[in-house]
Amino acid sequence: MAKNAKHQKNNSKQSNKNSWLKPFLIGLTVAVIAAVLYFALNRSDSTKTAGKSNANQSANAGLARQDSYEVVGEYHHDPTAFLQGLVWHDGALYESTGSHSAGYSTLRRLEFPSGKILQSVKLSPEYFGEGLALADDRLIQITWQSKRGFVYDRETFRLLREFTYATEGWGLTYDGKNLI
Repeated sequence: MAKNAKHQKNNSKQSNKNSWLKPFLIGLTVAVIAAVLYFALNRSDSTKTAGKSNANQSANAGLARQDSYEVVGEYHHDPTAFLQGLVWHDGALYESTGSHSAGYSTLRRLEFPSGKILQSVKLSPEYFGEGLALADDRLIQITWQSKRGFVYDRETFRLLREFTYATEGWGLTYDGKNLI
Protein backbone atom coordinates (compact mmCIF):
# COMPACT_ATOMS: atom_id res chain seq x y z
CA MET A 1 0.00 0.00 0.00
CA ALA A 2 2.81 2.39 0.86
CA LYS A 3 4.44 1.62 -2.46
CA ASN A 4 1.16 2.41 -4.25
CA ALA A 5 0.74 5.70 -2.35
CA LYS A 6 4.32 6.67 -3.21
CA HIS A 7 3.67 5.89 -6.91
CA GLN A 8 0.48 8.00 -6.85
CA LYS A 9 2.35 10.83 -5.14
CA ASN A 10 5.06 10.75 -7.85
CA ASN A 11 2.39 10.72 -10.60
CA SER A 12 0.69 13.68 -8.93
CA LYS A 13 4.00 15.58 -8.81
CA GLN A 14 4.65 14.69 -12.47
CA SER A 15 1.10 15.74 -13.38
CA ASN A 16 1.46 19.08 -11.56
CA LYS A 17 4.88 19.56 -13.12
CA ASN A 18 3.42 19.12 -16.69
CA SER A 19 -0.02 20.67 -16.08
CA TRP A 20 0.98 23.73 -18.12
CA LEU A 21 1.91 21.63 -21.20
CA LYS A 22 -1.59 20.78 -22.50
CA PRO A 23 -2.98 24.37 -22.34
CA PHE A 24 0.29 25.66 -23.82
CA LEU A 25 0.08 23.25 -26.81
CA ILE A 26 -3.59 24.14 -27.40
CA GLY A 27 -2.78 27.86 -27.28
CA LEU A 28 0.19 27.40 -29.60
CA THR A 29 -1.95 25.45 -32.09
CA VAL A 30 -4.65 28.13 -32.07
CA ALA A 31 -2.02 30.87 -32.56
CA VAL A 32 -0.43 29.04 -35.52
CA ILE A 33 -3.82 28.46 -37.19
CA ALA A 34 -4.77 32.12 -36.65
CA ALA A 35 -1.45 33.30 -38.14
CA VAL A 36 -1.82 31.03 -41.20
CA LEU A 37 -5.36 32.25 -41.80
CA TYR A 38 -4.34 35.89 -41.33
CA PHE A 39 -1.48 35.66 -43.82
CA ALA A 40 -3.49 33.60 -46.29
CA LEU A 41 -6.33 36.11 -46.33
CA ASN A 42 -4.11 39.21 -46.33
CA ARG A 43 -1.25 38.16 -48.58
CA SER A 44 0.00 40.52 -51.25
CA ASP A 45 -0.13 38.64 -54.54
CA SER A 46 0.78 40.82 -57.53
CA THR A 47 -1.12 38.59 -59.95
CA LYS A 48 -4.32 39.13 -57.95
CA THR A 49 -3.82 42.84 -57.36
CA ALA A 50 -2.66 44.03 -60.78
CA GLY A 51 -5.01 46.74 -61.99
CA LYS A 52 -7.44 46.46 -59.08
CA SER A 53 -8.06 48.77 -56.16
CA ASN A 54 -7.72 47.53 -52.59
CA ALA A 55 -11.41 48.24 -51.97
CA ASN A 56 -12.37 46.01 -54.90
CA GLN A 57 -10.11 43.22 -53.60
CA SER A 58 -11.69 43.36 -50.16
CA ALA A 59 -15.19 43.22 -51.62
CA ASN A 60 -14.32 40.18 -53.76
CA ALA A 61 -12.22 38.25 -51.23
CA GLY A 62 -12.94 34.55 -51.59
CA LEU A 63 -14.96 34.91 -54.82
CA ALA A 64 -13.99 33.49 -58.19
CA ARG A 65 -12.10 35.85 -60.45
CA GLN A 66 -14.32 37.50 -63.03
CA ASP A 67 -12.91 38.35 -66.44
CA SER A 68 -14.38 40.73 -68.91
CA TYR A 69 -15.17 39.91 -72.50
CA GLU A 70 -16.15 41.62 -75.69
CA VAL A 71 -18.73 40.29 -78.16
CA VAL A 72 -17.09 40.59 -81.57
CA GLY A 73 -19.84 38.99 -83.61
CA GLU A 74 -23.12 37.14 -83.52
CA TYR A 75 -24.00 34.30 -85.85
CA HIS A 76 -27.27 32.62 -86.70
CA HIS A 77 -27.92 29.15 -85.29
CA ASP A 78 -30.97 26.98 -85.82
CA PRO A 79 -33.09 27.52 -82.68
CA THR A 80 -34.49 23.97 -82.93
CA ALA A 81 -31.00 22.41 -82.86
CA PHE A 82 -29.98 21.89 -79.24
CA LEU A 83 -26.20 21.98 -79.47
CA GLN A 84 -24.43 19.30 -77.42
CA GLY A 85 -21.06 18.84 -79.15
CA LEU A 86 -19.12 21.22 -81.38
CA VAL A 87 -16.00 20.86 -83.54
CA TRP A 88 -14.34 23.47 -85.76
CA HIS A 89 -12.36 22.05 -88.71
CA ASP A 90 -11.30 23.44 -92.10
CA GLY A 91 -13.61 26.44 -91.95
CA ALA A 92 -16.73 24.45 -91.01
CA LEU A 93 -18.57 23.70 -87.80
CA TYR A 94 -19.56 20.14 -87.00
CA GLU A 95 -22.19 19.78 -84.34
CA SER A 96 -23.98 17.08 -82.44
CA THR A 97 -27.52 18.03 -81.47
CA GLY A 98 -29.70 16.36 -78.87
CA SER A 99 -33.46 16.40 -78.64
CA HIS A 100 -36.22 14.29 -77.19
CA SER A 101 -39.02 16.79 -77.83
CA ALA A 102 -38.29 17.09 -81.55
CA GLY A 103 -37.94 13.31 -81.71
CA TYR A 104 -34.49 13.21 -83.17
CA SER A 105 -30.87 14.15 -82.73
CA THR A 106 -28.43 14.94 -85.52
CA LEU A 107 -24.86 15.17 -86.66
CA ARG A 108 -24.43 18.26 -88.86
CA ARG A 109 -21.85 20.18 -90.81
CA LEU A 110 -22.61 23.91 -90.92
CA GLU A 111 -21.34 26.66 -93.16
CA PHE A 112 -19.69 29.43 -91.22
CA PRO A 113 -20.74 32.19 -90.66
CA SER A 114 -24.19 31.70 -92.22
CA GLY A 115 -25.14 28.64 -90.15
CA LYS A 116 -26.54 26.97 -93.27
CA ILE A 117 -26.74 23.18 -92.89
CA LEU A 118 -24.44 21.65 -95.48
CA GLN A 119 -24.74 18.04 -94.40
CA SER A 120 -26.83 16.22 -91.80
CA VAL A 121 -27.66 12.77 -90.57
CA LYS A 122 -30.43 11.94 -88.09
CA LEU A 123 -29.96 9.55 -85.22
CA SER A 124 -32.68 7.06 -84.49
CA PRO A 125 -35.32 8.67 -82.17
CA GLU A 126 -34.27 6.54 -79.18
CA TYR A 127 -30.83 8.23 -79.13
CA PHE A 128 -30.12 11.65 -77.63
CA GLY A 129 -26.99 13.02 -79.32
CA GLU A 130 -24.33 14.39 -77.01
CA GLY A 131 -20.56 14.95 -77.27
CA LEU A 132 -18.65 15.10 -80.53
CA ALA A 133 -14.96 14.80 -81.33
CA LEU A 134 -12.85 14.70 -84.48
CA ALA A 135 -10.16 12.00 -84.49
CA ASP A 136 -8.15 12.03 -87.71
CA ASP A 137 -10.88 11.96 -90.40
CA ARG A 138 -13.54 10.37 -88.20
CA LEU A 139 -16.29 12.09 -86.26
CA ILE A 140 -17.11 10.31 -83.01
CA GLN A 141 -20.53 11.07 -81.55
CA ILE A 142 -21.76 9.76 -78.22
CA THR A 143 -25.27 9.58 -76.79
CA TRP A 144 -26.57 10.62 -73.42
CA GLN A 145 -28.19 7.67 -71.63
CA SER A 146 -28.29 4.87 -74.19
CA LYS A 147 -24.54 4.16 -73.84
CA ARG A 148 -24.06 4.06 -77.61
CA GLY A 149 -21.53 5.82 -79.77
CA PHE A 150 -21.16 6.26 -83.50
CA VAL A 151 -18.12 6.70 -85.72
CA TYR A 152 -18.65 8.54 -89.02
CA ASP A 153 -16.46 9.37 -91.98
CA ARG A 154 -15.96 13.15 -91.74
CA GLU A 155 -16.35 13.78 -95.47
CA THR A 156 -19.35 11.58 -96.28
CA PHE A 157 -21.02 11.17 -92.84
CA ARG A 158 -21.15 7.45 -93.65
CA LEU A 159 -21.55 5.44 -90.46
CA LEU A 160 -18.35 3.41 -90.07
CA ARG A 161 -19.19 1.62 -86.85
CA GLU A 162 -21.08 1.73 -83.56
CA PHE A 163 -19.75 1.08 -80.08
CA THR A 164 -21.00 0.87 -76.50
CA TYR A 165 -19.63 2.22 -73.22
CA ALA A 166 -20.57 1.80 -69.57
CA THR A 167 -21.60 5.32 -68.54
CA GLU A 168 -23.80 8.22 -69.61
CA GLY A 169 -22.35 10.26 -72.44
CA TRP A 170 -21.78 13.99 -72.04
CA GLY A 171 -18.93 16.02 -73.49
CA LEU A 172 -16.23 14.51 -75.67
CA THR A 173 -12.88 15.73 -76.95
CA TYR A 174 -9.76 14.27 -78.55
CA ASP A 175 -6.21 15.23 -77.56
CA GLY A 176 -4.50 13.66 -80.58
CA LYS A 177 -4.11 10.37 -78.77
CA ASN A 178 -7.09 9.74 -76.49
CA LEU A 179 -10.81 10.34 -76.49
CA ILE A 180 -11.61 12.19 -73.29
